[in-house]
This record gives sequence, C-alpha cells and structure tokens, in this order.
Amino acid sequence: MRGQADAPIELVIAIIIMVTSMGMAFYVINESSENKCLATLKTQTQLLQEAILDVGLGSSGTKKTVRFSMPRCGDQTIVGIQFVKYNSAELCRKCPGHYAGCWQIVPLADTKDGLTRIPEAITCIELPAERVTILQDELTSGRCSPLSETPCPDGSQECLEQLGITSNIYTPRTTGPSNWVTLGNQESRHFLITFNKVLSVGDVTGHTQIKMCALPVGTRTN
Repeated sequence: MRGQADAPIELVIAIIIMVTSMGMAFYVINESSENKCLATLKTQTQLLQEAILDVGLGSSGTKKTVRFSMPRCGDQTIVGIQFVKYNSAELCRKCPGHYAGCWQIVPLADTKDGLTRIPEAITCIELPAERVTILQDELTSGRCSPLSETPCPDGSQECLEQLGITSNIYTPRTTGPSNWVTLGNQESRHFLITFNKVLSVGDVTGHTQIKMCALPVGTRTN
C-alpha cells in the first residue's frame, strides 16, 4: 500500500524534472541560435569593412559589391545599418589607434523596447577617417535604396531618443561631431551593396570619396 501511495509523488517529481530539463534545453538552443546569428551578422559587417578598405586603397573607379542581409536574432530584428564617422577620438573607443576620428559600421535592431544598436556586430573601418567620405551614389539613386544622412533610417526624433543619441554626438545639417549614412526603412531585408571610389575634381589633398549604392534584393517577409 505504501509503495502505491509513493508512486504518484515519484511521478510528479519525475514530471517536474523532465519539464525543467526541457525548459533548460530550449533556452540553451535559443541562446546558441541567437549567438550564431549575431556572429553571422558580425561577419557581414566585417565583409563590408573589407570591401570599403579594398575600394579606399584602390585606384579611382575601383568597385566592390557585398551581399548584406538583415536577419532576426532572437528577439532582435535587424532593420538598418549605420555607416558613422565620429570626428573625435573620444567617440572612437571601439576603434583603438584611431586618434583623429573613425568610421564604424553599426547594425540597428528593432526590439520590444524600441530601436537599439548591436554592439557585438560593430566593425571599425580601417581607413583614416579624416581622409575618407562615404556618401550616396547619386548617379544610381533611381534604382538604389535611399540613404539617410541621420543616425536613423527614418530620420525621426523618436529614433534618436531610443538610440540615446544626443547633441554632443549628432547635430543635424552640420559636420559637427559625426557624419552618418544609414540604410534601412525598406521593404527588402536583403541588399547588394556596391562601393565605388571616385576622384574628387580639383582635390589634391588625397581625400577619398566612396559612393555607396544599396540595391534591394527580394521583399521583406515577417
């Protein structure tokens, strides 16, 4: 009789252990999947950096094209990517050795708390920031995605507040402490991004202009 009485208790304990183990297993799987996704995103920003570096060090007319996709990593949906030039060393702590400013490639994600940057996937562009400008390729703007000259894909004040970007980091319509080229707010989540080195007419200072064209591929799916 006692054995029969103990059996339901043992069954309940076994069920609790099984449910706990399954919960932990699902957590580990999800965590591993998210980390793998973020690592892939980091690889993508590094490939963008390598393309920009090759173009910047190449001769005028040098072009490189890279495929870039905006994945969903856990509860973070990548919705944009910033190419930001910080004009002071104080803002370049992620880029050691860049004392006169730096260019960074920064993915943006939409989360339940709003828009945020993905620090794990930020990549520094290994070119002297004071000698490089990245801008929209106006010659192909009719077929390429428009690029924002603000930190936000849609240029909104709400976005600036969510990202914590204040006036000591960004001031609209000035050279100020930073310059931005931001891709996002598009139907497509996949792009072919082409960088093209152009010669600045009359420029004898060695300044490099890199024109950027982001060609959408496919359609956004949820």
